[in-house]
Amino acid sequence: MGCVEKFNPDGGNKFLTYAAPAIRNSMIDYIRSQSTSFEAKHMGEIVSLDEVTKFENRDRHAFVPDSNMTNPAQIYIAKETHEELHAALDAISNREREYLLYRFGFEDDMEHPLTETAEHFFLSESRAKSTEKLALDNVWLELPWWFH
Repeated sequence: MGCVEKFNPDGGNKFLTYAAPAIRNSMIDYIRSQSTSFEAKHMGEIVSLDEVTKFENRDRHAFVPDSNMTNPAQIYIAKETHEELHAALDAISNREREYLLYRFGFEDDMEHPLTETAEHFFLSESRAKSTEKLALDNVWLELPWWFH
């Protein structure tokens, strides 16, 4: 709730980008406050993995972070990025938007090669390349400054 009071919308950031790290840190602080963790018991000490199993009834792999797990900050940032990208796509011409949506698989979750995209839109490969470059440049210009 402190983020709501301290957030400055004129600062150029979205609220979720501003608040996500604070929310994540608050969640971690709350979890830590609810139980005396192994880390809290042994703060400042060097502990071998053999000692870990003595103090807590967990497998050693439980102490290795899961690289496939998405944290709350990553979820909020991905959502904002998705929204900003679609807003930029909505700001360019229909022709360019349709080209990019097809080419990069927004509609069918399958990226299409340049040659296939050219055939789909009845373009030569060189015309497809120039259309793609122009469309990507225009999307880039429509994205917020912090993407650049």
